[in-house]
Amino acid sequence: MIVVMIITMNNVWVANGDISFILHGNHTNQTEWNTVRYPYKSVYGLPNSLNCSEWIRKRFNQCEKLSHHNWQITIDDYFYETKKFCCFIWETLDCELNVARECNEQYSTKLESNTRDTFKKVCDQIVGSNYGSDCWWTEERKITFGILAGFLILAFILIFACLGYHIYEQSKLDKSPNYPEFKGNVPLIIVTPPTPPSSPPPTPPPSTPPSPSLLSATFNYAIDDLLM
Repeated sequence: MIVVMIITMNNVWVANGDISFILHGNHTNQTEWNTVRYPYKSVYGLPNSLNCSEWIRKRFNQCEKLSHHNWQITIDDYFYETKKFCCFIWETLDCELNVARECNEQYSTKLESNTRDTFKKVCDQIVGSNYGSDCWWTEERKITFGILAGFLILAFILIFACLGYHIYEQSKLDKSPNYPEFKGNVPLIIVTPPTPPSSPPPTPPPSTPPSPSLLSATFNYAIDDLLM
């Protein structure tokens, strides 16, 4: 089987004099935009007259490329007032202004005023004046959040399934005749320490025998009492 792909290539001249290409193809009845150098506003790109460094110019162009990727902008989106196109405009502008100031402050101010004058009235009706919250949910972030939410839900299901299985197995053991059944509180086993042996009573000191002189005097007093 031979697949024939017809690609047409148009040249587009942008503000800085560079040439960009628009590649046209057929994908879900939309035209794919494979490069992002498209002059959708009158003040566009970094003119060569500013003499910006190649590093600044590369970062400036990257702003539109990244925003284009985040919002999946096709050529058809450039001709319709949609939320994702407005979010693409403001996200690109925020990035471009930060880079352009490093090269030329006056051109950065001109770029901001021109973009706001061109799109603010229309986009305020679509995403509001504070686009930061409304434009945070890009398609990529929605997909990432959906995957994380799916993993969390699956984890909760597994946890509750394990708990339910454990409760079911425990109830089967409780009903088994060979499983010991305890009613009420489980008795506590109190271990008392052994009592030490009692000490023997103290031994009285030995009595000393009376002296012979004391016995003789006592005996003489007893005889005198009898004679009297």
